[in-house]
Amino acid sequence: MSGNKQADAAVIVVGEELLSGETTDTNGSWLGRRLAVLGVPVVRRWIVGDDAEAIQAALSAALRIADLIIVTGGLGPTRDDLTRPAVADLLGLDLQPDPNIVDDLRERFRARGISDLPTNNLSQAEVPRGAQVLANKLGSAPGLLMEHEGRSVALLPGVPREMRGIFDDVLADVLRDRFEDRLVPLVHRTLYTTGIAESVLGERVDEVRAGLPEEVDLAFLPGLRGVS
Repeated sequence: MSGNKQADAAVIVVGEELLSGETTDTNGSWLGRRLAVLGVPVVRRWIVGDDAEAIQAALSAALRIADLIIVTGGLGPTRDDLTRPAVADLLGLDLQPDPNIVDDLRERFRARGISDLPTNNLSQAEVPRGAQVLANKLGSAPGLLMEHEGRSVALLPGVPREMRGIFDDVLADVLRDRFEDRLVPLVHRTLYTTGIAESVLGERVDEVRAGLPEEVDLAFLPGLRGVS
């Protein structure tokens, strides 16, 4: 690796159901693990509702601290799916219909016995000017990747299997090329202890912490069976 600073990531998860507690944010956790292994650790995560101003506020903050921002959710065909226009507006990019996506949507609906493409789904074919389309093999909403003032902004569907599919099939390789000399993959090890209080264990670890390399981080997780 060169002397370039390690790339950092931020994740924005969109959905009212996440704020109300009806659904747990599995996307953010999954992305955190994947990005750590890739070498672009997540330094901040936001959960926001289906609100354009909230999405833009989170993205504005993320652009100030991270090299890569991934927004997941809000790419569907309904009125509350606002991620695409909110992000395009903040970045100053026009939305343009992509004929290839329109054709793909028509084929998907024909395969389901629906000859006429619902008008609402046409919004999923709108692409911010200059964005790279990330193919979605499992659903109708493609991912999108944009560059903005040296930052990368990726939009992924909120459906977990679609989000994971796009990341593993397409986005991970793009990010390896984009940040190739700034990737520091995380090596994670867990040590399990039992029969010792967290505070006592912390004191013993403090005795050796000073001798550890600067890039080594330690964290404690107490549980019924002991402390990890």
